[in-house]
Amino acid sequence: MSDHSVHTTASEPPVDYHALAIELRDVKREMVRIQKLHGIVHFTNGESYVLGLLARRQSPLHPKEISDAMCISTARVAKILNQLEEKNYIERSCDPNNKRQKWIALLPAGLAQNTLNIEAYIQRLSNFLRALGPEDAYDYVRIQKKIVAIYGND
Repeated sequence: MSDHSVHTTASEPPVDYHALAIELRDVKREMVRIQKLHGIVHFTNGESYVLGLLARRQSPLHPKEISDAMCISTARVAKILNQLEEKNYIERSCDPNNKRQKWIALLPAGLAQNTLNIEAYIQRLSNFLRALGPEDAYDYVRIQKKIVAIYGND
């Protein structure tokens, strides 16, 4: 038995998790190259994520809060906010308690765009799950939930 194998029970063969990890890495590399999966594997781009975050919070946020939620730099957030502001999806205002800080608020056009983004994403996911078939679709969702349960409490 290799260092990477774990024997789960007497009746089951050992599992080589290292070999499975390499196989999963290779599959993920292929998935990145498949254009149709970009809108499924990655829920949103930066703009869509920010619109969704503001819509879920239902209140203005500071750019630093957005940066923290997205795990990206404040410079990247500033670029996204500039793009959203150009589209009239958000507005910036001064924080009355700290003039150096800005509040980012969702405008009606941004809320409408967020709704369209969600509807399009749900449609892509539905098509994806339908392509997997019923059993694999349920298994895929179950496994995703398990991943969140294991790693989501960081």
